[in-house]
Amino acid sequence: MNSATLTNSFVPKKLVANQSWLDDLTRFQCLISLNLADNDLKIFPNVICHLPRLVELNLASNNIESIPSDIIKLQSLEVFNLQSNRLSCLPNEIEYLKRLRDFYLSFNLFKDIPIPLARLTNIRCSDVNNLCLAGNHIRKLSIDVIQRLEYCRQLDLRMNQIKYDDNDFILLNQLINLTHIDISHNNRINEIDLRSLSKLEQIRCSYNKASRLILNGHSLKQLNGSHNKLKHIDVVNSPMNLVQLDISS
Repeated sequence: MNSATLTNSFVPKKLVANQSWLDDLTRFQCLISLNLADNDLKIFPNVICHLPRLVELNLASNNIESIPSDIIKLQSLEVFNLQSNRLSCLPNEIEYLKRLRDFYLSFNLFKDIPIPLARLTNIRCSDVNNLCLAGNHIRKLSIDVIQRLEYCRQLDLRMNQIKYDDNDFILLNQLINLTHIDISHNNRINEIDLRSLSKLEQIRCSYNKASRLILNGHSLKQLNGSHNKLKHIDVVNSPMNLVQLDISS
C-alpha cells in the first residue's frame, strides 16, 4: 500500500480521541501519500515522522497546535497541507525539507509570517515560491521576514488583520519577484502602493478601505480592486497586457 486516506467519516470517534490507532502506520513503510484530514487531531502524530517515503501529507481541518522537530525526517515530502488547524509557529527544521513544493497554512493562528516558512522560499533551500497564509491573524510585516522572501512569487495574505502603513509598503516593494499578490478582505488598508513590483501579473485587493492605488502596469494582467473607496488609480508603465479589471463598488 502506498496511499492511505483516513478522514473523520472512516475513523471511529473513540479512536480519534486517543490517537493510539495511528501507531500501526509504521507498518506501512512504503506509504507515499497520507490523508488524515478532519480527524479532530489535537497533537501532531509523531509516528508520521517515521514514514520516510511520504511525498504528500494532508492534516487539514484538525486542531493541531505545533509541529515536532522530527518533521525533518520527512526528506521526501513535497506537499504538506496544514490548513485549518491552530498553529501559531513553525519549527526551524521545516526549512530543511528540501523537496517541499506546496505548503498550505491558511486558516491558522499565525500573527506573523513564520521565518522558517520565509526561508523556504529561497531557491537554494526548496521549490516553495507560493506563500498562502490567508485567514490568519497577521497584523504587520517585519523586515526580518521580508528580507527572506526575495524569491517569493505568490503571496496570499487575504482575510488577515493587516493595516498597512507607508513602511509596510516600502517593505513589500522589495519583493521584486512577486507575480501574484492577494491582500483582499483585510478591511484596514487605506492606500495601496506597489509601484516597484514590475513583475506583478495579478493583484487582488478587494474589500479594503483603499482610496488610492499606485501600481506598476508593466506585467499586469488582472486587477481586482472592487469594494474599496477608490478615488485615484495611478499606474507606472502602461498596462498593455491587462485582460481583467474589476473596480466595482
